[in-house]
Amino acid sequence: AGSQVFKAPDQLPSLAGGLQKQAYVKLEVGDDSFLRRHKAVETGLCIAEVSSYGEPWVVEHQQVVVRRGPSMKDQPLGVMIKGDVVGVRRRHGDWLELVQDCEVRFKKRESPEQPITAVNPLRRHKDGRQSKSSGAQTAWMMVEHPELGQLMRRARKRKGGLGSGCVLSPDRRQMYQEVVELCHRRIYKENLESLWDGEAEKLPTLETIEAKLFDEEMKVLHVTQDGKFTGGALVKELSVKARHVEGSSNLNLAAPAHHHPGTSTEILGTTTVGYIDSMASEEKTQSGRVMWDFMTGMPFICLACHSILRQKTVDFWQARGMRHMDPSNEKDCTAFRQLVMVHTMGKVICELKDLQEALPKSKLPLFVWVPSRFTEEDENLHDNYIFKPDEEMIELIS
Repeated sequence: AGSQVFKAPDQLPSLAGGLQKQAYVKLEVGDDSFLRRHKAVETGLCIAEVSSYGEPWVVEHQQVVVRRGPSMKDQPLGVMIKGDVVGVRRRHGDWLELVQDCEVRFKKRESPEQPITAVNPLRRHKDGRQSKSSGAQTAWMMVEHPELGQLMRRARKRKGGLGSGCVLSPDRRQMYQEVVELCHRRIYKENLESLWDGEAEKLPTLETIEAKLFDEEMKVLHVTQDGKFTGGALVKELSVKARHVEGSSNLNLAAPAHHHPGTSTEILGTTTVGYIDSMASEEKTQSGRVMWDFMTGMPFICLACHSILRQKTVDFWQARGMRHMDPSNEKDCTAFRQLVMVHTMGKVICELKDLQEALPKSKLPLFVWVPSRFTEEDENLHDNYIFKPDEEMIELIS
């Protein structure tokens, strides 16, 4: 209640007749604080799954409202002020949908303060196990107002990282920084002599890795053990060209790459792949295995990465079941196609060359993992990550 706190009723002294009286404790007077909220001590293993910051857009108007949906009638969630850099997931007409873990300014009544608050609670997975969460609240901002004019501007050539105008709580900023710094140290700095011949100028900078947080399809994994940060990863969600043969559930593994071309049963679309851009852990913490186990439960038909040429790292990927695959090798192309067909019960055809085309360009070897287990058959295959038909195909099948 403002700067006052209720004392628990069972801790209050009783008045005559058994009646109890409400009591308050002063939190602060001016700049002096008397009490602070106690932060619970974390125990055990925990993986926090955080969206990237998102594609940067700059607020051009004095103040822009963040709403629950893409309509002026939708309820406000908070505001952003001129100069703020917000993280966008996608644009839909004159509206921007912010990333799931975005934070907004919350305007206090009769106060100039605008503290930053999260739109959704952070997704924490105890013991590294995937836990189902309730539907996330979406957040939207208008790009151009019919009377006020331009409200938001895409920052195509923006310079500066997270510290330049981004609306971030200290906790979320710290998570990003810890993951970026660990990946830079463990992947690059500690292998400077063995992989880059001691030439530090060849190493990617911290800013280069931090810039990946402005990719709206990137996810961040942050691992703690008993409250101590031990590992982190950047995982990018990619849409890869694929085909679905309607009504086909038989595993014709000998089928050519262009199965049923041009027929009414073939539907063109995309499938979802996870690309491990960066992953690192502190030594002897087993956090690498923990993150791998978690990623295998994420909604991807396969995982891919370009591994640095360090034997211990290659051994780690191969021990997890990843296979070195060369898109120019026909045997590898056939093996990948068959693995995807088995995993999707013969419903999705995806080519290794299309996977390579969707991945970031790299001279490092490509490693791929496809789950050996079958996916559960859904009533509507097109509603999930396994296959999404192209827009022109949706009209044909609806």
